[in-house]
Amino acid sequence: MNNELSKAEEEKIKNEIPLKRIGTPKDVANCVYMLTNHEYITGEVIKIDGGWTE
Repeated sequence: MNNELSKAEEEKIKNEIPLKRIGTPKDVANCVYMLTNHEYITGEVIKIDGGWTE
């Protein structure tokens, strides 16, 4: 998806994200790993977006 963005569009998006970077597959994988190793967590919705959405 991000391959279709121009450099200017990518920079604009990065500037809107509090962590100032676009997420990676590793960011998602780290969350999945954490959730699969904590059996007491149930029914949660976790946004993995660097703080972009409220």
